[in-house]
Amino acid sequence: HATPATVSRAGILYISTADGTQWRSLINSWLRARRTREENPDTPEVSATLRECFDTYVGTTLFWMKINITPVLALEEMSFVQSLLFMLDTNLTSKSLETPEYIETSFVFCAIWAFGSALTVSDDGTDYKKIFSDYWRGEWKNVKFPSRETVFDYWLDPELMTFDQWTKSPYFYTIDYFSTTPMSQVTVPTPETCSVTYWMELLVDNRRPIMLAGPAGTGKTQMVNGMLAKQDETKRISATVNFNFYTTSAVLLTTMCIPLEKKTGVNFGPPGQKKLIYFVDDINLPEVDKYMTQSAIALLRQQMEYEHVYDLTKLSTNPQKNIANTQFVTCMNPTAGSFEINPRLQRWFTVFAIGLPGPTSLLTIYQTFLDGHLRNFDPEVKNVSSNLIKAALSLHTQVAQTFRKTAANFHYEFNIRHLSNVFQGLLVSEGEQFPTAEKFVWLWLHESERVYWDRLVSPEDQAKYNVIAQAQCKKYFPAVTGSITRFYATEAADPLVFCHFPENINDKLYDMIPDIEKMSSILEDALREYNETNAVMDLVLFEDAMKHVARISRIILNEGGHALLVGVGGSGKQSLSRLASFICGYDVKAIQISSTYGINDLKDDLKWMYNKAGMKEQGVTFLLTDSQITNERFLIFINDLLASG
Repeated sequence: HATPATVSRAGILYISTADGTQWRSLINSWLRARRTREENPDTPEVSATLRECFDTYVGTTLFWMKINITPVLALEEMSFVQSLLFMLDTNLTSKSLETPEYIETSFVFCAIWAFGSALTVSDDGTDYKKIFSDYWRGEWKNVKFPSRETVFDYWLDPELMTFDQWTKSPYFYTIDYFSTTPMSQVTVPTPETCSVTYWMELLVDNRRPIMLAGPAGTGKTQMVNGMLAKQDETKRISATVNFNFYTTSAVLLTTMCIPLEKKTGVNFGPPGQKKLIYFVDDINLPEVDKYMTQSAIALLRQQMEYEHVYDLTKLSTNPQKNIANTQFVTCMNPTAGSFEINPRLQRWFTVFAIGLPGPTSLLTIYQTFLDGHLRNFDPEVKNVSSNLIKAALSLHTQVAQTFRKTAANFHYEFNIRHLSNVFQGLLVSEGEQFPTAEKFVWLWLHESERVYWDRLVSPEDQAKYNVIAQAQCKKYFPAVTGSITRFYATEAADPLVFCHFPENINDKLYDMIPDIEKMSSILEDALREYNETNAVMDLVLFEDAMKHVARISRIILNEGGHALLVGVGGSGKQSLSRLASFICGYDVKAIQISSTYGINDLKDDLKWMYNKAGMKEQGVTFLLTDSQITNERFLIFINDLLASG
């Protein structure tokens, strides 16, 4: 951003990257370091074979990629080569160095993932991984891959030095799921996730930085949390840092120092001899300032490159803080925030593009959850699980294709989170209440309606959804089709409502409401009971209001359930939320806005809520309206609460 006056007075030296001098120098340095290291130095033969592999594969592939491929993020050639060297460090074992053929096989396996890990399906449907796989098979014939699927679907067995499917690797395993465990705490391995997990674990062991990039709702955070949960806590601990628009270098430094302890002088590090993994989520969200920089990103880069930072509160004494034994794993959504980060930081990361799982993987994931939950159900219900999953996947796909995101309907975005919400609702069911397959299919229709239909803004869109849902039900459950038409009749339709108070508000059994009159009687009693102990609410509970109470209570009682109620002022959002919270047995906490209410007051209110919910294990509904957000920074703390759970 230099001015013309500055440019005219300076000597300008342009450093060209066209001939690859930089990445060739990086390779030369790496080869020399391996030859001269004290422990297990490379023999001249090994070094010559590696040099030949670099000369054969790297330059040609990088040139082809520059013309034909668009990675999920803008990456420099140096980034690809750096990732290749990181991966070779993890894969070149004594076994793989035995023969030139083994060396080339290991090199090719690493090269495919170093160059192709950042590739995914683009917005226009172009599958760059498939294009890269076809190129590699057509261009390089020395190392043979099995002919089926893509080169990314195979794992190199380090003992046999042969390629096999990821499903045969030790990173792929089956899980016995029990519905007492929340879905969010379980990571089900699939061929896509176990390949990324394989590389993540190897690179983390070698203390290399990793970045997962992909759109919202593709399971990036879940994947990293699954990997971190498997770490040996006596050797490695982790700390999660959630970035947001207002994250600055000062905020980041404070957060980074929380898990550290002082060693000697200005030296800090994790407790004892442990290593610390910082998991930085949404790394590209901080505000870009007028100089096109992000101070939090600059601080991260300084720590990664120099292993020290400066404490700006101690500038008059010794501000330097040396932070040792730390490493970084990050996630980012390239369709949000600043879209990309500073290339000087980006170059350190090995990037993995995470897309939506394929149909086979989704079937594996939800089959694991549903079959585990239905193990004690009637055999008739168990038999519909496979078809129900296919119907749910098909319905999700059609909804996502029919209702596109627009400027007016910016929330029309349907990803894997919404699919998980449908199954989370199914996992609330209990065998006694669902003796027949027909009723379980009704539950699936209801949960799908709550997840998809409730987000739609117009009667026309809702009518379209009803047509899609009935078509899917007819396709996969023809025996049930006759019994569902009454729920979708244009006039005098029967209510399709499942809730936690089908008989009374005390039992908390998730079952179907038999009729509106019964529901009205239960809610009138609940309102009367509420008014005896709280400020009186004079509500008329018409049909839509009762359905809203059922919807809100369903969300509140779900694991990690948070509701955003949208409607004009005075439509009863707060009143119905208070009634639903009372039915769920939750206390309501609402902030009291005044002329002096600020961020510290909000922190105190949140602290009260955390103490009550976390330490006393009592249910709390935190009620916040748009008119109470007097400072946009309030949303930072709400965002952190939603992100961390």
